[in-house]
Amino acid sequence: MEFFRVKRLVGFLLIVLIGSFLLLAFIVARLPEPPLAAAFSAHGIDPAKMDRSRVSLRVDKSARTFEVLYGDTVVRSWFCATGPGIPAGAPAPGAIRPLPRFLMMLRLYPGNKQFEGDFRTPEGRYRLATDFQPSRYYRFALVSYPDVGDQKRSANPGGSVGVHGLLPEMAPLGRLHALARWTRGCIALTNDQIDELDKYVTAGTPIQIDP
Repeated sequence: MEFFRVKRLVGFLLIVLIGSFLLLAFIVARLPEPPLAAAFSAHGIDPAKMDRSRVSLRVDKSARTFEVLYGDTVVRSWFCATGPGIPAGAPAPGAIRPLPRFLMMLRLYPGNKQFEGDFRTPEGRYRLATDFQPSRYYRFALVSYPDVGDQKRSANPGGSVGVHGLLPEMAPLGRLHALARWTRGCIALTNDQIDELDKYVTAGTPIQIDP
């Protein structure tokens, strides 16, 4: 009898510990970040006088990082979400049941985008093709994919790849959204990060997407 009491107590304490950790992670993920202007200033760059043509972006799919650069200087790095890709032989994500699909989004199936609907984020050097525009994903800036090389590589390379924010139902997660690779091939940041980024980029800003 004593054994079962101890077992229940241990189980209760584990639930409390896990719940407390998740609550703390949620609170931390919702804390405001310093503005990009402060990051530029910390690197000796005056945000009011900077040359915005020297701003570029770099995404590392495997590290889940989104970097804002000024020349060769990394000014700010955020965690981001990209597409997970699809395991070899698996059906399209829309045909996979919710739990296996969620588990699929926790890891990266490496490789460049091959065709429309493969849930992979393209790799290469592109540019923002548009400014940020209102979208169901908060705000969306199109990336110049597919380029000529992509069109030669694939008969159906897909398109509508961009940088965007979060769906309304995901916004409360804050930075926790980047724990999963949940996009269909785009690059996702929090809504606050999109607002900050929009102050310093425009159509034509280079974006490098690495494996």
